Amino acid sequence: MSQMQITYENSIHLTAVDVVADYSVRITFSDGVTSVIDLRRRFVHPGGKLLGSPADFAKVRLDVKSDSLVWDSVDFHEHGESLYEDATSRSPA
Repeated sequence: MSQMQITYENSIHLTAVDVVADYSVRITFSDGVTSVIDLRRRFVHPGGKLLGSPADFAKVRLDVKSDSLVWDSVDFHEHGESLYEDATSRSPA
């Protein structure tokens, strides 16, 4: 079975983020792709301890210039390209 490879092009970028649960966000991209992603496993220190509480996580903002989700209070970010890969690599529900 072949799998369609979708690439993150320079013209695709994050357009919206909403916190939908503890450590989970709904993100939208400029090409219309929307996905809910649980970031609990990424929102951690190198040793595995969570960077902050759900309240800290909820302070996420979209940085359009860097095409990233940013958490200023804990000095953490997730780039749109890796989030897009997650959003498009899932099997349809």
